[in-house]
Amino acid sequence: MSLRMSLKNLIRRDPSASLRERANDLRGSLSRRTVVAGTVAAAVPLPALAGTVQPSPEEAAFLALTPAALPILRRLIPAQTEMTRLDIEAEAVNGGYPGPHDEGRRRAWADQVSERRKSNGFGAAWEAANALDDELTAIVEGYDRVPMRTPAAILFKVALDHVGEWWGESALDDLRRLAAERFDLPNDSAPAA
Repeated sequence: MSLRMSLKNLIRRDPSASLRERANDLRGSLSRRTVVAGTVAAAVPLPALAGTVQPSPEEAAFLALTPAALPILRRLIPAQTEMTRLDIEAEAVNGGYPGPHDEGRRRAWADQVSERRKSNGFGAAWEAANALDDELTAIVEGYDRVPMRTPAAILFKVALDHVGEWWGESALDDLRRLAAERFDLPNDSAPAA
């Protein structure tokens, strides 16, 4: 999925939310990722787990992509951050979204946002982020549906959450599967495609 589709899920479009609330919500989303990763690291001693699990051939092929993928990801993350900053800045015109009830004000606001996006560099930032997203997606596409067992592969999936939230969901499914095996629990993770 391209950045175009994941951007819709990244930016909250609550018409009653202030610019500060929307920015905090975005930061909160990133913080939740950090909390989940930290919780997983605390709950599963990764060095101990790493010594006991050998990657499958598909998993080894996925891990072999890291030298090509990580430099792109290191450029994509700040590009997405800048694009989002410019979008939030553009939408803050005249106090933000006026709400859906006054069609005239809503249309005027949308026109002003469009003009601000043209003048503040949002279009160029979007193009840059989308090009990096497409480049990275071409490298890793399809591996989100491959069950992984090694910590390195699961962490790589978490890092790829910047391409789309389904990568983080896939990593969580992998961890659920491992937890079910480790603690003899029913496996409620999503089936691999």
